[in-house]
Amino acid sequence: MDFTPYTSFHAEMEKNPSLCNLFQLLATETWKRLEFSFKHLKKDVHEPTITQNLVFNINAFAQKYGFNIIFEESTNEATNGNDLELVLYYDDSEYVFYAPIQAKRVKSNGEYKSFPYKDQILKLIAYAQKWNGFPLYLFYNYSDLNPTQKTSLLSFTDCHDKIDETQYGCTIASAEYLKTTYVTCTTTSGVTKCVTNSGSNLTFFDIHPNESFPWNILVCCSEEQNPQLLSEKLSKKRKKKGKSEVITEKFISNKVLPGVIKKSALPKEGWRKFSAELSQKENIIREVKSWRSNPDEFSPRFRMSFTINNYVIDTILVHASPESYEIFEKSQKNWSEIAIAKWRINNLKHIAFYVSSPEKKIVSVASIESISPSKTSDKYVIYVKDLKQLENPIPYDGSKRKSIGRVYISKKKLENSKTWSQLFETDKK
Repeated sequence: MDFTPYTSFHAEMEKNPSLCNLFQLLATETWKRLEFSFKHLKKDVHEPTITQNLVFNINAFAQKYGFNIIFEESTNEATNGNDLELVLYYDDSEYVFYAPIQAKRVKSNGEYKSFPYKDQILKLIAYAQKWNGFPLYLFYNYSDLNPTQKTSLLSFTDCHDKIDETQYGCTIASAEYLKTTYVTCTTTSGVTKCVTNSGSNLTFFDIHPNESFPWNILVCCSEEQNPQLLSEKLSKKRKKKGKSEVITEKFISNKVLPGVIKKSALPKEGWRKFSAELSQKENIIREVKSWRSNPDEFSPRFRMSFTINNYVIDTILVHASPESYEIFEKSQKNWSEIAIAKWRINNLKHIAFYVSSPEKKIVSVASIESISPSKTSDKYVIYVKDLKQLENPIPYDGSKRKSIGRVYISKKKLENSKTWSQLFETDKK
C-alpha cells in the first residue's frame, strides 16, 4: 500500500496551512484509511467513526494553526453520528451557505448499501427545507481503480490545475439531485419507502465523477465563489476540466436559492459550543442514545462553521515604539529580532507597522525583500524595500484585539479597512 499521497498532503499542510490544504488532506486520509481497512484489515469502517475522525482532525488543526472554525454540538442527546450541519461564512456578505449533511460510506464492493435507506433522503430534504438549507450527502470513498477509471476521475479538476484521485475520499452531492435522478419513493399503509430506480445499490461509479464533487470545492475555490455561486454549482452536474462559471448579477440577487440564507436567519436554538472535555459517562450516554435513536430521522450531531474569504495572509503586522520606528524610517533597511512561525515565512510578502502611544495607529507598509535568521537569537531579521505611508492610517479603536507583538494579516484587507475593527473582524457575529 502506497502512503505517499497521504504523506505528501500532510507535508504540504505543514508547509502551507490553509482550509483548502486541510480539506484535501482529510479527503486523502479517508481514501487511504478505507483502502487500508478493505485490503489489510478486511473490515468495514462505519460512518460515525470516519465522521468523528474528521471532527477530531479539524479541531486539532484549527487549534494548531488558528483557523477560524467554530464547532457546535446538538443539545439533543438522541442524535445521529452520521448527520452534520455545515455553515460557510463569507467576508463582506450578509449571507451564509447552510447545508444539512448526511454521511454515507462506500462498501468494499463499491456500493453504498445504506442509500437511500427507507425514507431517509426525504427526511434530510425536509429538514433542509425548513431553513432553506441545501441538503447534501457526504460520501466517504475508496475504489481500487484501473487506468481507465483513474483517467475518468482525473478528467475533472474544478478550480484546481490538477487533482489526485485520493481527493475523492470525501465527496459531496445534492440530495435533491440524487433523489430526482436515482430514487423512487412510495407510501403504503402510511409507511414511506425509497429505493433506487434500478433496484440495485448505488455504486461509486454511478455518481463519480459526474454527479459528486470533491468536498474541497467548499473551501478551495473561494476566489470565484460566494454562497449563491456555490448553491448554483452544486445544483448542476459537474463540468469536465472547467472552472466555475461566472455568476450573473441577476442570479446573485435571487434570495431563494437553497442554502443561501441571511446570517440572522441561521437556526441557533438547540446548539452549544463543542466540548472535547465532556465526561466519559456523558459521551457514553450520548453514543448509546445515538444508536437507539430512529436512524431514518435526520438529527445532526455536529455543526461546523468556517469563514471563507479572498484574503491571503501575506503580511506581518509589527509593533513599534515611536522612537524605534523613527530610526527605521530613516534607514528603511531592516526590522530585527522578530519571532516568526517558520511555516509562515514563505507566504510573507509585506510588513506593516503599528506605532504605539501616542500614535496608536497602523501607519505604513513595506515589501519584504528577504527574511534571514538572526545571528544573535532564534528570531528573524526582515529586510524591506518600498516603504509607503498609508494614505489613511488605521487607529486603534478600543476593540478586543488590543495589542500587537506580531500579527499576521492580509495586505488586501489592510488596504480595504478604514478601522481597526474592520481589519480584525471575523465576520461571525
